[in-house]
Amino acid sequence: MKGNMGRFIAIVGIGLALMMPLRGAFADDSNDFKKLSAEWWQWALSIPTSVNPLVDTTGEHCMVGQQGEKWFLAGFFGTGSAVRTCSVPASTQFYFPVVNSVAFNTPGCADHPRRPWRNSAKMRPFS
Repeated sequence: MKGNMGRFIAIVGIGLALMMPLRGAFADDSNDFKKLSAEWWQWALSIPTSVNPLVDTTGEHCMVGQQGEKWFLAGFFGTGSAVRTCSVPASTQFYFPVVNSVAFNTPGCADHPRRPWRNSAKMRPFS
């Protein structure tokens, strides 16, 4: 039985190793991620709504605000999804956040009648 378990673990280990990418697309340092994230938000929030890639559902505005060899890819604000087509220069590096949403702590917002869940007894602040 020990022999079978050892083989099983070896097979699972080899299978997992084969599924891992040989070269990851990771920044060298967590500070690089922080910098890229800040630059992405500056890019996303600096573009007027009429041509902002975040609200573009076709990819027509994907090049707006792009500079150099690093391009930012837009997520999608709102519900649903978008399928976009965009041509980019060769050797372009991409950065995109996994989640792109923002919430502001606005005083008095919890008492708003359209947000009854905020006043729910089930919702409690972290302590």
